[in-house]
Amino acid sequence: MACHISIIIPTYKSTDLLKKCLALIEQQTYKKELFEVIVVNNDPDKALVLPSYNINLTVYLEKKKGSYAARNAGVNKAKGEILVFTDDDCMPSVNWLEEIDSWYSHERCQEKCSSILVGQVDMVHSEGIEAHRWNVWECYDYLFGINQDIYAKRNEGATANLSVSRRVFHDLGGFNDQMLSGGDGDFCQRAFKSGYSIKYDPSILVRHPLRGTGEAIKLKLKRLVGGKFKRNKYKSAVLSFAPPLVRLTIIFRKKAPLNVKLKAFCCLFYLKGYQVVYYFKLLLGFSGFERR
Repeated sequence: MACHISIIIPTYKSTDLLKKCLALIEQQTYKKELFEVIVVNNDPDKALVLPSYNINLTVYLEKKKGSYAARNAGVNKAKGEILVFTDDDCMPSVNWLEEIDSWYSHERCQEKCSSILVGQVDMVHSEGIEAHRWNVWECYDYLFGINQDIYAKRNEGATANLSVSRRVFHDLGGFNDQMLSGGDGDFCQRAFKSGYSIKYDPSILVRHPLRGTGEAIKLKLKRLVGGKFKRNKYKSAVLSFAPPLVRLTIIFRKKAPLNVKLKAFCCLFYLKGYQVVYYFKLLLGFSGFERR
């Protein structure tokens, strides 16, 4: 039976998290003969060693720096009609692939095969700690980590949970592999401008562990700011200095305990100052760009 779905996962020095992700993919309710998993190791300095899984799994090495270069390399090896992207630290629900297949198999397939499918990403505590005990970084990441419903409204989506037909992917020329950050948003924007739609479905679910340290949150912020700086240093200056109105709206609208919102609010303005300082370091050449 021909492979129908290809799951593509770039990875960079995250072997333990990747193993958890693959273990959950192994538990999928979808027939194993209908999908393959392609892991693309983006660390040329260290071979990726994984245990055996009861799935069709292949590991490749991509030396070109960046997760979007790794994703493109994975697509070039893929055999499936539907390309499904997730990250090495994500935890797919057991019916994840079944829901994706159902969405594309709908009777209005022609319309849906011309769409990019964006699924839900729930931010969860890796140890199951209740929300009132989360630290400020975890509260911040819960509110602002990955809001796929909001992204889809502005015709974007994160590759933590994104699917597209092979035809549409190649029609768009794949991801911009010169970008180290924001390549998924760029891909979706190009798709929208080319006449393809971005569809959001909350039943297609993966979970993502909350970032629990300032180091992890700052690393992501530096990657995002650096990506915007590379694309347009002057526009990124405006974004760095502009008040965080969108994020304030998210605090107000997103369902969360009050103490979580208060901690995130305080963290938001601390990080805003950090963002401005980092922008000036990039502008003056005092800091390099984060890989991921």
